[in-house]
Amino acid sequence: MLRNFMKNVSFMLALNLMIKPLWVLSEIWVQNRVGDTQYGLYSATLSLCIILGISLDLGINQMITREVARDNTAAKSLFAEAMGVKILLIPVFIILVFGTALLLEYNVEQIHMLAILALAQIFTSLLLFIRAGFQGLHYFKQDSILSITDRLVLIIGLVFLLVLTTFNIFYLAYSQLIAYSITFLIAGLWLQKKSGYVNIHIKQESIKNILKKIAPYAVLWFFMAIYTRIDSVMLEWLLRDTRGKDFGKYMAGVYASAYRLMDFSNTIPIMFATIMFPVFSSLLDKKRALELFVKNVLAVMLFITFVIVSITTFYAKDILMLLYKNKNAASVELASPVFVVLMWAYICFVLIYVFGTLLTSAEQLKKLSQITVIGAILSIIVNALLIPRYHALGAAIALLCTQVLMVVLHLILCQKQFYFKYKLKYLAKIFIFAGASFAVSYSSTFLPVFWVISAMVATVLNITVAFAIKLVSKEVFLSLLKKNK
Repeated sequence: MLRNFMKNVSFMLALNLMIKPLWVLSEIWVQNRVGDTQYGLYSATLSLCIILGISLDLGINQMITREVARDNTAAKSLFAEAMGVKILLIPVFIILVFGTALLLEYNVEQIHMLAILALAQIFTSLLLFIRAGFQGLHYFKQDSILSITDRLVLIIGLVFLLVLTTFNIFYLAYSQLIAYSITFLIAGLWLQKKSGYVNIHIKQESIKNILKKIAPYAVLWFFMAIYTRIDSVMLEWLLRDTRGKDFGKYMAGVYASAYRLMDFSNTIPIMFATIMFPVFSSLLDKKRALELFVKNVLAVMLFITFVIVSITTFYAKDILMLLYKNKNAASVELASPVFVVLMWAYICFVLIYVFGTLLTSAEQLKKLSQITVIGAILSIIVNALLIPRYHALGAAIALLCTQVLMVVLHLILCQKQFYFKYKLKYLAKIFIFAGASFAVSYSSTFLPVFWVISAMVATVLNITVAFAIKLVSKEVFLSLLKKNK
């Protein structure tokens, strides 16, 4: 099971490591071209669409993945009924989006951007629904290919526009809309050919049954979106009339320049979580196998995480200066501490992806919903307190505080549900590696060479330490290269 899991993750990771960096570089190119203020307009509006986009899903994707993984034969009709529900949710989403825009007093430019991104969000939601079917059927390779197709189409379009036109931020929004709609059509045709799943049934009784099933997911995902995405929206809104009408957009742009890199790092745990969910669902009645699987996955993910976070902590300013060559020195100074704090929050993101996915697969949705409500309330309060004084850094600190609380609550829920036994030796390896990785990365900053070489040396040494203390076994990594038996 572990070998098969790692094989699927390695395939998805390989594809995403080819495309995702190109996407991040494209975004950076866009932000360097249009500036922090215009990019802040896009970033804040996109965050609002992502939060309200939960109304397009309401947990249907997770339900489909779980039900299809458990029983392929009975899931076909459920898939068609769920597709019908998703179609009916589109007007609800549109009303929420433009109703919120009125409450936030968006101007014409913001509403224009919101309209484009809202339509793109609809296609994104439908695409993720189709991918949920692939995941439930354990067609992980097909899902991996689809996970990069939209980005690949978008990158090609952006490069063309950046080179041949006088680029403005609305070109990015329109490019996303086109890329997501094309990928949705490809995904739908592919799933129809593979399984015949893509049909639409709209029946009143079916709608009631599905809404009853997904209600806990809806609460969970809505409040989770709030505590992870509300920061950009509040930055633009709370600072709108501070130091000029565009200061809020500027700070949202500064925050986005750091958040983008943390979000790129999130590619790894997201890919793990995508494949973990159906695997966890199939192992729930095998406690010992589940415990071993969770520990192995956790060790691998924390190994990768501490290497990334330790390097970015001590080379934050260098990384930002390398990537944002057109950004003025003041913006880099503002973004550097924001980047460091966000990367510390990334450790929490990784842990939540593991334990949150485990609890979701066990259908502990009521408890998860309760703690995400706490997280959302805390995020709004802390952001409201810190943003007016500390601006983008305040938003980063608010995210870190919220994520730390959420990790603690997730760990408590997992222990109450599964009673996993973590040996002292296992925990000691994790803490020793965490300390060693930061010590090694800090020491590397004193090497009399270009910082990129120093960072590479630190990375190699950190990997050596991980294998030396046997935090991760050689067998797990070799399984990435071996054929699944």
